[in-house]
Amino acid sequence: MREGEHQREQRLEATQRLLRESRAAHDEDLRRADRRFEEEKRLRKEWNDARRAYERRLDDALIIMVADHGDSLGDHNLWRKGYPTQQVATVPMYMRWPDTFSVSVDRGHKSNYLTELRDIFPTITDFAGLDITDQVDGRSLLDLVRE
Repeated sequence: MREGEHQREQRLEATQRLLRESRAAHDEDLRRADRRFEEEKRLRKEWNDARRAYERRLDDALIIMVADHGDSLGDHNLWRKGYPTQQVATVPMYMRWPDTFSVSVDRGHKSNYLTELRDIFPTITDFAGLDITDQVDGRSLLDLVRE
């Protein structure tokens, strides 16, 4: 084999080796991307399953949100909470019960019944099926909405 043919043969082998290595690296990149995509799909499904489970729990939950005080909101030309007025003494409360709970009022109903913060614990235990009325001062607020 002549010197020129030998160099050409070496260049051809180097080119073919480089081509094989490049294709192998490309194939590995595609496999890595595919694994990452599958992992993303798995994580997204896991997240969606967890979200659906959480939403089902919310659908079955009693939710009570309450503030620690009211606010003047400009009444009597006063703002905020530091004044002994009815607006400040009136504590806002939100209660949401499951759709399966039998009630006599519609969602969004506003009640003018006098309730107290000490009524929250008996409400929660009543919802859980426990009767503690003889052990606490408060009363269940569910009595205000039950059919």
